[in-house]
Amino acid sequence: MPAVKHSVASPGDPGRGAPSRTDGKVILCTYCDQPQEVGRKAQTITCRFCYKRLNLEDAHIKQYEAHRAIETCGSVLIDKKGTVVAERLHCASLTVRGKLKANVISRGAVQVATTAEIRGDVAAPRIAIDAGAVLEGRYHIGSA
Repeated sequence: MPAVKHSVASPGDPGRGAPSRTDGKVILCTYCDQPQEVGRKAQTITCRFCYKRLNLEDAHIKQYEAHRAIETCGSVLIDKKGTVVAERLHCASLTVRGKLKANVISRGAVQVATTAEIRGDVAAPRIAIDAGAVLEGRYHIGSA
């Protein structure tokens, strides 16, 4: 009788239901700037360092929205017909095609389209501004 081989899955073996290292992404906490690994499909988590709630979802704004603050570890897109009025906006990246009135801190690039209007201070490592955009405020480009 031939020998039967049994396969035993190791704890980190992908494809056997166990999580693998490629299933996560690294984010920076909006409040304490500490990096941490999270699942790719996670929408919110609690920071392991400062214990504050973090939103991981991307925001796509298509109409008028007023908020006290928009804080996400994802990207924010404001469409041409979108308008945002907020005290502050913290995000991983920002694309503005509509109107924005807020103080912005972005960890990534900020893209400003021709149709955009931004009123408020903006701090980001990179800013791309198309001709015709209306800007009002202070701009800090580069690392802090």
